[in-house]
Amino acid sequence: MADRIHDFTEKLRQPAVLPNVVAMIERQRTGQAAPHGPISINLDLTTACNYECDHCIDLEILNNGRPYDLAVMVSSLEVLRAAGLESVILIGGGEPTLHPGFGAVVEHAKRLGLSCGIVSNGSRNDRIRAVSHLLTKPDWIRLSLDSGTDETFQLMHRPRRPISLAAICAGVRPIKEANPDVPVGFSFIISWADPLHLLGKPIHENVDEIVLATRLARDSGFDYISFKPLLQRDPAGAETVRFPGGARGLELRERIQAQLTEAMSLATSAFAVVGSTNLRAIEDEGALRTQPNRCYMHLMRQVLTPQGVFGCPAYRGNPRDKLGAADSYATEAGLAAMAGNAVRHMESFDPSVECRNISCIYSGTNWWLDGLASGAVAPVPSKVETDFFL
Repeated sequence: MADRIHDFTEKLRQPAVLPNVVAMIERQRTGQAAPHGPISINLDLTTACNYECDHCIDLEILNNGRPYDLAVMVSSLEVLRAAGLESVILIGGGEPTLHPGFGAVVEHAKRLGLSCGIVSNGSRNDRIRAVSHLLTKPDWIRLSLDSGTDETFQLMHRPRRPISLAAICAGVRPIKEANPDVPVGFSFIISWADPLHLLGKPIHENVDEIVLATRLARDSGFDYISFKPLLQRDPAGAETVRFPGGARGLELRERIQAQLTEAMSLATSAFAVVGSTNLRAIEDEGALRTQPNRCYMHLMRQVLTPQGVFGCPAYRGNPRDKLGAADSYATEAGLAAMAGNAVRHMESFDPSVECRNISCIYSGTNWWLDGLASGAVAPVPSKVETDFFL
């Protein structure tokens, strides 16, 4: 049930960006380091978070006292925009609305003409509503809620200050009233008990609340609900989808599929049910784990965090995939240096080895980019325009 919004190959084939994609691949193929920037970035405004989610993949890097410097963020967006940046997603490492410059960053991104996505835990919907009038199509807002009842919400998210699932959902309609054109989504990570606990803490299961959450999202005024599977870190630190073995794993998959099938039946003309690409791992745990020997998406999409710039969200905070310091893109000279860093890093980082346990949503796109690099695939523009979020 993967949705078209996750067709990253089609996004890169759009006429507006395809020439830049081809130029990036050619520079990588010839070992050149001409200044260029990614097309899309994840921007982690802060590591601060007011939740202690049992399923958080980034739990180890949270609340380390490192917010992103506002001036560095602003200058980085300016430099990157001039170098071809099209979209920015304000997301975790932490809760973006906790950064005092949250509104200023959204305002500056929109002033630069960037598409802007906001991923939040919903605890500060007032701050999102305050900037919602700035957003334009194809911008979006997504709240990570992962539950259909408040009991499960409290067990999974463990907010540090009292807040309920109902209160968060009640904040959606005011956002939509402030800007009816920008979609607000309900994000649901399908979680299950697994021996590979995060930092030794048990994970609470929410599989039987998939349908409940879909009804809640629809009735609360969300535009869609999106589903993706629980990610764990393997012993090497890579994000992976793991299911229990034997009969337990089979039974779990059947329950998830039954819930998703019923959830799909609740879609309407005004409310969508969306699946992520890596939901394929429910049917085939090994899906999306094959990669070429270069990750070309390192050129197209990067992660800017207070801890530095990383090549992939799956390695946020991991020195194995660090491309530079947090202020690396704050100047044009830094941009030039980062272009060289990316070229060199791609020659030493082999995703066919490094990412062999990762159910990578960019796997198919990486193979298409590899085909472009080898000449096996022609750079044919897409006839359908979509967004530039990667």
